Amino acid sequence: MRITRTMDVATRGLMILSSRPGKDPILADEIARVQGIEPAALSRVFRRLVEAGLVKQHKGAKRAYTLGVAPDKITLRMILEAVEGPIDLEIRPTAKSERSSSKNFEIHPAWQEVDKRILEILEQYTLESLTLDAQFHLPPFSPRT
Repeated sequence: MRITRTMDVATRGLMILSSRPGKDPILADEIARVQGIEPAALSRVFRRLVEAGLVKQHKGAKRAYTLGVAPDKITLRMILEAVEGPIDLEIRPTAKSERSSSKNFEIHPAWQEVDKRILEILEQYTLESLTLDAQFHLPPFSPRT
């Protein structure tokens, strides 16, 4: 499992939506501006969040977004799976001899425990808790007029 820039953009974008007073739709351009990224890059990431139902897209003259699920119901696991796909601890045989006998390759129980705990931790953190914990890290949102 890798934490990618895509995952970071998705998490920060959701935090911006969650911290927005009144929860009115926010323009994609504004979310991108606050994150310091191109609007097209944000749109590619948010397309996945819309498909997963975590975000609602409001079409109009300009694209805007709101949360599709309450922030206390969105977990880090949901975000990660929305943008990166199913979570799977990849443990594979590496030596040629291990690959040829992959039927006998069995993951040590310790690695299975690691996988289980990672999933538990990803389920433990919600968008609401991340947003509350990071309020001082988010740039203040002020729409351009």
